[in-house]
Amino acid sequence: MFASRQELNERQREAANFGDGPLRVIAGPGTGKTTTLTARVGVLLERGVTPERILLLTFTRRSAREIVSRVRTLRGADQGRRVSGGTFHSVATTRFVATTLPWVYLKDSVCWTAATPLT
Repeated sequence: MFASRQELNERQREAANFGDGPLRVIAGPGTGKTTTLTARVGVLLERGVTPERILLLTFTRRSAREIVSRVRTLRGADQGRRVSGGTFHSVATTRFVATTLPWVYLKDSVCWTAATPLT
């Protein structure tokens, strides 16, 4: 069983045990979002979801590092290392660059595709 589930209140438990699809948690500072998301990852891993299929997105680097660190502590370094996490901006930028860099070039604030000759 996932250790920190006992720490969760009713709403946090509801979020952690939500179905197998994507989940968005919106809450104010100090409300336990990090604890809830860490528990959510644990639940997904217990259900057999492979760590590579889990993506944690947060607004701050500190929060992203904390969640991934907690997952590593609770689930082991191997599974924790394979869970992806980061800020919305870093993940979007990384994935955009990784999937489009060979195809998109920027010149003078104009977007050119690989099919467009650069002069």
